[in-house]
Amino acid sequence: LIGNDFLWIIDGFDVATFHRNAIYESGSKLDLATRGVGLINLEGGVRFEIRYPEMKTSPPLQENPQTSHDKFRVAWRRTIQDEAFEAYVRSRMPESMKTVDDYNPNFTFELEASSYTPFLYDAITALGLAYCQAGNKTTERLLEGGDVYEEFTKLSFHGASGHVKILRESGTRDYRTEIFTLLNVQPRNFSRRDGKVDYNLVPIKYYESKWKSIQYREYVYAGGSTTTPEALPEPKMKNNYIGKIGRGVGYSLMIIVTIVALFSLIWLLRYRNNPVIR
Repeated sequence: LIGNDFLWIIDGFDVATFHRNAIYESGSKLDLATRGVGLINLEGGVRFEIRYPEMKTSPPLQENPQTSHDKFRVAWRRTIQDEAFEAYVRSRMPESMKTVDDYNPNFTFELEASSYTPFLYDAITALGLAYCQAGNKTTERLLEGGDVYEEFTKLSFHGASGHVKILRESGTRDYRTEIFTLLNVQPRNFSRRDGKVDYNLVPIKYYESKWKSIQYREYVYAGGSTTTPEALPEPKMKNNYIGKIGRGVGYSLMIIVTIVALFSLIWLLRYRNNPVIR
């Protein structure tokens, strides 16, 4: 599926992982397959900036953040720039981490939280809130899992990933409170020294209760065109029924089998009391 006539839409990609691995020979099949790909990414909030590979600086933050996600980004950046806090986190890592091959005890945090971080933060927050609410209502006995789950399904709060609402029917988050971004993979107009090509991830649309377009952004397809290609035609159904002769033979055999089965049943009932060996 490589060429100008195809469009790939993929979900569940981590932006940093994509930039780290998507570096191909210009004009290669992998390069042609990657251009114009659409990535539907679950986001903690709406971010309009283009995701460049090898970004040396983090995107700017709002001076007066309004949404809970932007407030989380500001708090994250201020916190991880505290050297004492960073040292404290490193000191609390379990000893078992030293057995992991690529573990670096002197790790540092990125200035911009990953796309998964707000959801991890909200998951821990939701669990804590459910325990607290269950504990307030259950004072005469020990908490049980059902108590916590019952309170968990009632949760509705504004967290790092926006409004978090849990569906009572399933115990999962209401998808209408989640934000998705459609990222368009476009080759970067920059000459690498190794002659390879890497890609920008350009936000085109975002889902916040409904899909909304980002102003002055157009989706660029594999061939470089911004014109939406025509949809594939509906497949034509061809029912390969068995012919009349074949059906006639089949019905005849079915009747014979039925008669033989009935005869065998009658014979079995007639002689069921007779010994098999005399």
